[in-house]
Amino acid sequence: MSQQPFYREPVFWTTSNAEQIGFNSLDREKRIMRDGREVRVKHPQAGHQGDYDALVRMRGEGYRFMTIVKTNGATVFYTLTNGAADMDPNSGYAIERKQKARFYGWYRIGACPVALLRAGEMHPGHFVDQSLLEAAPCEHGTYGHSKPCPHALAEKAARQKRHAAYEAETAASYANKAEEAQRAQTAAIVAAQQQQTEALVGVITSALNPRAKAVKLEADAPADDGKGKR
Repeated sequence: MSQQPFYREPVFWTTSNAEQIGFNSLDREKRIMRDGREVRVKHPQAGHQGDYDALVRMRGEGYRFMTIVKTNGATVFYTLTNGAADMDPNSGYAIERKQKARFYGWYRIGACPVALLRAGEMHPGHFVDQSLLEAAPCEHGTYGHSKPCPHALAEKAARQKRHAAYEAETAASYANKAEEAQRAQTAAIVAAQQQQTEALVGVITSALNPRAKAVKLEADAPADDGKGKR
């Protein structure tokens, strides 16, 4: 196998003041318009080709990371390598990452889930939207990363809806438990305060009524045995 020229080898150039001059901003973020407003999207850094003074930024999608839809419907940048200059999507680590995504049914946003189902890359248990199991795959070339197919968007929306319902159910369960705990705590505090109040009233009553205290002492004294002794 021939050795690639040096300028083709992946590398990641940076500077000590990259944040101040924005040297690497293009490597880890981009600005797009979404819902009528500008948003900043951050992504994993990707390597460069060439030397420090004449670098060419390499494409990270598919090499450094994949944009996938997870079980909860979130679209994330799923990294395949351990560093920005590591651009080998077929390393042992990258293969393990792909196998994990395949096991959980995490699909690339630029792929058609129905086509993946037909190819054996996904199975029926991965789908929340069961109507897609009978759908026909999208025509190749009509969809991609920047233009997801209707099936990819439908499954994403179904996963988001199911996850939202689960989160609401979990939040309600925690709220009920918290309310029950609060009621039990309040009852315990009220009971303790009542006991303290009763004890305090008894102490104050005895202190303010010496006659009642003397009567109590007399009542508590042992009885006379008839011989002048108690």
